[in-house]
Amino acid sequence: MYPNLNIEHHLQHQDLGPVFFHQADECPIPHLVLSNCADENLQDQKLPGEHYGKTSKCFNAVLPSQTIDIPYAVCFESKCKEEERVLEVKIGKHIVLCERDFQVHEYPGFASAATFECPRLFAVCPK
Repeated sequence: MYPNLNIEHHLQHQDLGPVFFHQADECPIPHLVLSNCADENLQDQKLPGEHYGKTSKCFNAVLPSQTIDIPYAVCFESKCKEEERVLEVKIGKHIVLCERDFQVHEYPGFASAATFECPRLFAVCPK
């Protein structure tokens, strides 16, 4: 079912186990949290600087923990600046500009060295 899954390698490295579900019977297990960034009712699920609403978009982020970096999806308020050909991202009180596809920025307001990745600009700013 899982190609190239080396059980011996996995069992020798304790940091390869599940992050949030420590009672798992087997690995790998998916960790899926479905959310819609446009859903204003999800405000209670926020990470620092996140915003759920009609002007929010989904971004890939990496949140460091004590042992590994955790891939995550975050919702930030954003708008296209068509003349400048950039995506303006509001993260709490901070404004960050996505100037090119998949540009990586520090995640302002997060306690540790978290980052987020800009989306493909044409996908979010088609004009």
